[in-house]
Amino acid sequence: MSSADVIGGNDDIIMEILLHLPAKSLIKFKLVSRKWLNLISDPNFVLRHYRQSPKTVSAIILSCFMPLDFEAPQTYMYVSLDENQNQNSIQSRADFFSFDPSAPGSIMISQSCNGLLLCYSENYGLPTGTYYIFNPVTNKFSIIPEPICHGNSMINYFSLAYEPTISPFYQVVCLQFYNSSCESLVYSSETETWKDSKNQELEFFSADFHDGVYWNGGIHWLLTSDGTSFRFDIQQETILKVPMPRPPLAENWNPHNLRHFMECQGHLFLIDFDCPEYVIYEMENDRSKWLVKHRLDINLIVTAFPDRLDINLIRNRGNSCNSVLELEKLISPVSLVEVENEGPSLVMYIPGRFISYGFKDNTFKTIGEAKFYESRLGKWYHTFNYMETLSYV
Repeated sequence: MSSADVIGGNDDIIMEILLHLPAKSLIKFKLVSRKWLNLISDPNFVLRHYRQSPKTVSAIILSCFMPLDFEAPQTYMYVSLDENQNQNSIQSRADFFSFDPSAPGSIMISQSCNGLLLCYSENYGLPTGTYYIFNPVTNKFSIIPEPICHGNSMINYFSLAYEPTISPFYQVVCLQFYNSSCESLVYSSETETWKDSKNQELEFFSADFHDGVYWNGGIHWLLTSDGTSFRFDIQQETILKVPMPRPPLAENWNPHNLRHFMECQGHLFLIDFDCPEYVIYEMENDRSKWLVKHRLDINLIVTAFPDRLDINLIRNRGNSCNSVLELEKLISPVSLVEVENEGPSLVMYIPGRFISYGFKDNTFKTIGEAKFYESRLGKWYHTFNYMETLSYV
């Protein structure tokens, strides 16, 4: 018997090999045989694959806001961080949400959480749209049933909580605001039902509850004008106030300078612009304080890419803060990612190009060219870190 036959007949060896392959490859290998299909589809294999796979961001999905055409379907751009893929021209992904059974092209992303996307489509005239949980790797989706509306609900906000190292099931939290109070409802994919949580006194304008970020057992919303943030604790099923500690945030910190608030590979970050620097803060695991992790002077970006950014604008105005602010309008920090063997990198968009800056070796790298409007005409108003997963929806 050949060594290939020995390996092919040993399920344990096959499983160990498959566990080291990326999720997209495993989807293709399901077609090899019924045996491989059953093995890769097994929930225990899916869980082991997630736990064993490196928790690296494989791509960034960007929502493009083009103010000149409000009636056009939402456009998304898929920026792969895989160096083995051809990145010479990063295209928009019109086919990314082809799963929409009712109105192709109308799906919008609300949140990305450990490989799953919370998406929705508008149901005009109704208090809520249709919400989906979508896994782009498997191209599978589930429709979240509409929650029961308590009272005359003014507005509903939905957020996704998913931590496959703890449970293969996800939860969707719905906040219903009415009459200066907030009703929390929690949907579980395990029971496929909604349950009421807690009614609390809370105004819907207390924070921007559109942009929930799941991290460390809770969904976080940032920021209010007085520096307070909110957290929905998954175990307690209640909304808690999280005071924004100062310092280490600058005493004159202005929430309007916030460029991004995100979870990345088990860490919670915010990116602030404090002229002339981008300052990256990380929240302590016990949520007690923010720590300054990285700084990047905008002048370094301008010097590295003079063909894309007008370096003379700084030179002629003597590095004044006003000239730096003009240049900063052309730069969009996209995300902070941890690159294997390279450490943390800040991904940015400058006119016509995606670039990254590695804080470990202090070097810039071009990710790819982007066929998109100059940033004066269009802005990334939402970015979503994405990692591949076999997880069920």
